[in-house]
Amino acid sequence: MKFLTQILITCLLFGVFSCDSSRVYEENAVLETPYWVKGQSLEFQFAIDDKSSNHDLIFNIRNSLSYPFQNIYIQYILSDSLNQEMMAEMKEFYLFDQKTGEPLGDGLGDLFDNSFPLYEGYSFKNTGRYSIKLEQFMRIDSLPMILSVGIRVQKSEQ
Repeated sequence: MKFLTQILITCLLFGVFSCDSSRVYEENAVLETPYWVKGQSLEFQFAIDDKSSNHDLIFNIRNSLSYPFQNIYIQYILSDSLNQEMMAEMKEFYLFDQKTGEPLGDGLGDLFDNSFPLYEGYSFKNTGRYSIKLEQFMRIDSLPMILSVGIRVQKSEQ
């Protein structure tokens, strides 16, 4: 019960402090179990209304302090409204400091939120609907202590 209370408080605080004008889209999917299963693709759909601005694509993740690795490998696929793949890439992100083992990101209790750039300054050629699919690419089938993952699309400052 204490764990659930911590998650709810973190979500509430994240929602209150996350209002800003550069955000085009942001959604975080809470995993039903604290495992991200290999092959479990999470898809996020969003609309681009302004093709004249460049956009940053950002990966959000919430993990527990007991996550057993210091890093995570993910693959993302950006597709247009016709489901044509526009970009695909595998990325590695560190959730814990490589030297000290200290958790990175914003923490509350044993939960930590991180945001990592997938792509900065992306220029969408057309307005319309787009989607990003995320998958974990670690060496184990069920990646423990990942509580939520998500996407943020924002207007680039560049």
